[in-house]
This record gives sequence, structure tokens and C-alpha cells, in this order.
Amino acid sequence: MYQYAVAITSLSGLLYNTYMKIDLNAPTRYRWCGVIVPLTAEYVKNQSITFVEIHFASLREMRKLNSRWRSKNYATDVLAFTSEEVGSLIVCESKIMEKNPDLTFRDALMKTVIHGSLHLFGYDHQDDTEAQEMEKLEAEVYEMICGKLGRVGG
Repeated sequence: MYQYAVAITSLSGLLYNTYMKIDLNAPTRYRWCGVIVPLTAEYVKNQSITFVEIHFASLREMRKLNSRWRSKNYATDVLAFTSEEVGSLIVCESKIMEKNPDLTFRDALMKTVIHGSLHLFGYDHQDDTEAQEMEKLEAEVYEMICGKLGRVGG
């Protein structure tokens, strides 16, 4: 597995911080999601990002960020930002459950972090071809990770 440092926070404070070690059996509902980024990177063979922050934002915070950085005045499920070897994902729990109502929280969060990670590694969905490639990769990575982590509700 690639070497990563992952910090998981809300925009108002640290929820969990790990450096290159992630306990997959940890009880916190967020802690395990830090493994998603390195597994996604491994699948797409990308080592360009070595530190990732995953922040959780409220609907209000996400709408403000989406408005500021993408000029879209609504909340979205995930935003991804990169700067050299550092990546930041900002996730809005309310939007991920709204977008994936038939999934458990864990699976909806997993799909969202995979999607955001692919953005960190240079994938996008600006046109139909890109969107199809990204959707295919998301599904493949999701199946690979489910195989490693198992399909457990959360």
C-alpha cells in the first residue's frame, strides 16, 4: 500500500488524525474512511498526493465553499482541492445521504471519498467520456475496497 498521512476533521475541529496507520476495526464512524484514499491511489497507480485532509462540513458551510470556489450557490456532496503533494476533501454528510438514500452511511461515505479521491488524482467529469471513465473507476474501486473491508453497515 502507498504511504499516506490522513487527517479527518470537521471544519470546526479534529475528529481523528493518523500517520500511515489506519485501524480498520476502529469504532469511530469516520476513522476507517482514511484508508479509502490510499486504496484508491493504489488502484489507479497514483502517488502524486501523499497527505490528505478529509473535512466534514455542514450544508451551510458546503454551500459557502461551493459558491466561493465553483461559483455554484448550493451545497454539494464533496469538494476536492490539491496543492503539490497535499489534497483536501470536504464532505457534506447531509448531501451524501441525500444522493445515496438506499445505501448505509458507511457505503455512501465510501463512494463519496472514492469520488473525491479520484478528483485529487486528476480525474474529472466535465464531458460524457470523462464522466463514463470516472463512473467506471468509481465502481471498480468501490468493489475492490468492499472486498478488502467487507460489506458491513455503518
